[in-house]
Amino acid sequence: MNRKVVGYVRDSMGNNKNIQKQIDEIINFVVTNFNVKKDEIDFFCDRTGTREERDGFEQMMEKVRQNQYDTLIVVHINRIYRIYGENKEKDMKKLNEIVDEIKKYDVDIISIREKQIV
Repeated sequence: MNRKVVGYVRDSMGNNKNIQKQIDEIINFVVTNFNVKKDEIDFFCDRTGTREERDGFEQMMEKVRQNQYDTLIVVHINRIYRIYGENKEKDMKKLNEIVDEIKKYDVDIISIREKQIV
């Protein structure tokens, strides 16, 4: 059975080259490691540095809640939620809440660069 894979990419500066690099890295990873073809991967994208205004992420989450995916692939775990500065502890808590919600729908989260399944 093929995995139902979704990739999520985000670039805080809206850099299209960086977005495309993330997409290409996810495609390469999925095609190499799973029995999934390039055109079977759904992608959602945000071009924002803010944490809250992420239409692509919200659209993806709606499909996660509808059980349309079993695997979420990101290049870095911080694509899911930005962690930085003096808010690091609060940001980690929010990231963990998001991860817990995704996992509630039996979706594996794979971070390519961190080489881990969350």
